[in-house]
Amino acid sequence: MVRREFLKSKWDPVFDSKPTSDIPRMKFSKTFSKEFFKKESLVLDVGCGTGSYTQIIDGDNCVAMDLDMNALRIAKQFCTKSNFVIASALNLPFRENTFDIMFMWAVMEALPVDTEIQAITEVRRTLKQGAVFLLSAGKDHFVTNIMDPGFYLRGQRHFDTNKLIKQIEHVGFSVKRYTIRGAWIFLLSISIFYFYKHILHKKRGKLLEFFYKKSEKELNSNNNGFAIAFLAMQKI
Repeated sequence: MVRREFLKSKWDPVFDSKPTSDIPRMKFSKTFSKEFFKKESLVLDVGCGTGSYTQIIDGDNCVAMDLDMNALRIAKQFCTKSNFVIASALNLPFRENTFDIMFMWAVMEALPVDTEIQAITEVRRTLKQGAVFLLSAGKDHFVTNIMDPGFYLRGQRHFDTNKLIKQIEHVGFSVKRYTIRGAWIFLLSISIFYFYKHILHKKRGKLLEFFYKKSEKELNSNNNGFAIAFLAMQKI
């Protein structure tokens, strides 16, 4: 635990000087959410970070929130139409029945242990009746647990997706769409990303770009993966 906390503090600065909306996971998130997202919808992007997904949906009707002030500062530079709020996913500072759609991409992994029900309950409280909630979360799988550097270096969590779905349904959602994507190439691209970021101190390189293209193709294939769960749920 001490080693993990040391690595988090040493290796976890805001790395990108701009949103990374072009990485494979964000691109697939856009594809996955396309059928549910409408331009006129009032949107909340929970845990927006530097605005990687906010940049895709940037608009006057978009609210993005995060606890990291440095990340929000970067997001504001590139997402000029959206509204930003410093807040926690565990205590959303909004009234009941406010939003038409809500996104929580790659946020569940960073939540404290046993707080996911609290976060999902807050999401449900602030969504309108019949509104949609979309999320992605790392899947608990022996290969993912070995190959995902975020799991053992940053303490990112992986989930038993069947258990997570039961928790979500218990809070008051019905699952509209569910898929597990990403496999060997996707996980290898993450390891290469960490190598560039923390060893070479570079943002991109030809090798990483090559694996990003392969990873994007893998994520978009119909073959079942084992790395990330993508869920679309409706408030009931």
